[in-house]
Amino acid sequence: MTQNSQFVSRLLGEINRLRHHLIAEPVIDHWLAVADPPIPRTLHEVDHFVALVTGAEDRWTRLADRLDTPSREILLAILLYRSLGYQRYNMPWATELQLGAVYGPARSATVGPAGGEPIPPWPMLLFDFEYFGSQLNIEAWLGNIAATFTARQYYHPEVHIQPGDVVIDGGGCFGDTALAFAAEAGPEGRVISFEPNASNLKILHRNLARNPELADRVTVLERAISDQPERTLSFMAQGAASYINSDGDGTVRTETLDRLVEDGRVDRIDFIKMDIEAHEGAALRGARQVLREFKPRLAIAAYHRSDDLLALSELILELQPAYQLRLGHITTSQSETVLFAA
Repeated sequence: MTQNSQFVSRLLGEINRLRHHLIAEPVIDHWLAVADPPIPRTLHEVDHFVALVTGAEDRWTRLADRLDTPSREILLAILLYRSLGYQRYNMPWATELQLGAVYGPARSATVGPAGGEPIPPWPMLLFDFEYFGSQLNIEAWLGNIAATFTARQYYHPEVHIQPGDVVIDGGGCFGDTALAFAAEAGPEGRVISFEPNASNLKILHRNLARNPELADRVTVLERAISDQPERTLSFMAQGAASYINSDGDGTVRTETLDRLVEDGRVDRIDFIKMDIEAHEGAALRGARQVLREFKPRLAIAAYHRSDDLLALSELILELQPAYQLRLGHITTSQSETVLFAA
């Protein structure tokens, strides 16, 4: 039995070892907990999770086989947290020191309230700081700045934006990622940012106007990336957590990355970031030709659905078998897992 094939056995052994252990003082990211509350688990729920893992043992083993050692350790931690909850398991990186290192620089860059319309659940603030040689002025949540610029959520040492890249920013939200990517891609780079939500777009365009040098590298498409172009989908407008939903309160037009290339709006795609609230699978299917022809580096959010880690990794490898997979996770809870591929 290889090391990778022992992954599920190790996971189940750790769950069994920790299931009756309660942590006296769990480390909680209280800023994130407003929207992403820590998970308590009953022993019945632990057993249910074990049954789900056991039923998909071959799939988890295949995923572990495609990951390097650091990524397998991240995967193990994520699954232990999901199964045991915050009362029985802390992520290995969940320390007060780590939280301070993430949020401290963002707090130091705060220059005051943004002054625009409120976007729940957190106050909108104005930040001013240097990043990749550019002085940025951005209206956002504290967590946006911490995740995008301090923790660099969509960066992996082996999978990242390079100077001159054509970058897809799937889920532009307030424009913080578009500006970060524009700085990282440099003067010869280009960023195409997709954002369909009207309230987010107002802030995104204000942020671009505040940073004209970087804004010249950014094209905003007010559409949702999907598997078919020119469709009208129902859309639930919930600020940064807006998502495609058949019971939505609005509509959005769709675009595909394949058509973006077919129409000649870009001649290639080098890096794709997608964090689009459970629509990542559809968006990847709409990039089938792009992945086959260009093999762009990928940073795909893999936490919106309980089976995202399995389903999205399997889809990526189906579309482009040559990819090597990596994992990133920047929080002390179950959210913000990123699946990288290159």
